[in-house]
Amino acid sequence: MELKEYILSGVEAKNISKWIWGLYKGGKEIQVRAACSFARHCLPIWQNHKDCGGWECCFGSDSIRKALIKAEQWLKNPSEENRLEIVKVLPMAKIDMGKAYFASDEASGSAERVASRDRAACAASSTVSACEAATWTENNAKIGFKHDLNEVEARIEAGPSLECVDAISSAIESTQLNINEVKDLLLKSLVNENIESLKSDQVTYCITL
Repeated sequence: MELKEYILSGVEAKNISKWIWGLYKGGKEIQVRAACSFARHCLPIWQNHKDCGGWECCFGSDSIRKALIKAEQWLKNPSEENRLEIVKVLPMAKIDMGKAYFASDEASGSAERVASRDRAACAASSTVSACEAATWTENNAKIGFKHDLNEVEARIEAGPSLECVDAISSAIESTQLNINEVKDLLLKSLVNENIESLKSDQVTYCITL
């Protein structure tokens, strides 16, 4: 099945993670490109959350944007040098993401304010997961499983599937995209098309998340 055909295939909301996981068949670069496109899509939610100080001082920090830029640079040139550039900036992004989730859990406020914090934290998580997908290597897959060759083989075949699923799922939670919009973003980022440009009989495969 071609990538475009796979993206347009029918999927139920309860199976969205499994469907995203299936992108592993396209290889690591496809997975990272998909993850980064969703992280980029929800980045403004992180950047535009208004900092009220205190619990929220970490929101909107530039560490998330800088990490995403490094991952996007890896896509342009997937070299070991560029992978290590992501490794350098990822720890600070993880720290700010962790602070955001902590604030989201602990801080109070109006329902609107709480929802805004939750969405911003998910946006940060999307970038962190996209970066983790970009830094994934086969050696990572072997850690802790060197005596289980079948498991190592399966993990290598899957590539950064878990990270890709996390990045896209977090972005969906952050932006509240429906499945049509998810497919459209995947088409634009992976095959340079969109749903509107395709035949109507293909669009009927899309359902609302």
